[in-house]
Amino acid sequence: MKRRLLVIVVFVFSTLMATAQTTEKHGVKWFDDYNKAQIEAKKEGKPMLVFFTGSDWCGPCKLLVKDFFSTEKFKHIATEKFVMYEANFPRNRDLISSSQKEDNLALKLKFQVSSFPTVLLLNVKGKEVGRESGFNYIHDTTKHFSLLESVL
Repeated sequence: MKRRLLVIVVFVFSTLMATAQTTEKHGVKWFDDYNKAQIEAKKEGKPMLVFFTGSDWCGPCKLLVKDFFSTEKFKHIATEKFVMYEANFPRNRDLISSSQKEDNLALKLKFQVSSFPTVLLLNVKGKEVGRESGFNYIHDTTKHFSLLESVL
């Protein structure tokens, strides 16, 4: 009986760990763990896109998701060329894990992010190579796509 319970606990834990590494959002795989995203970026030789957002309260962040991150053009570029990480700062603290909170705060301080939304592009060594902050109600994504193209 104890062995059976142990097997069930190990299975559930390993399943949770596997699903906690990435999340499918808007048709693109986003990492939930910054360190794992860095490892993947190095392994694949791809730059990393880090999206600083307040997913449940930031109006411009929500617009950027709708007008930029949810487009087919972005999905194609992101899937082929980038490793994605979302640094989320929600008001509802239950939306992210405690390790994500720590990672996100450390990233915010390290890269001196002071506004939302902010999109950072990092090379495989983790050095910032591009940044675009803010999004307006005109729904113009030109600057964001130009940012991606400047790194590619």
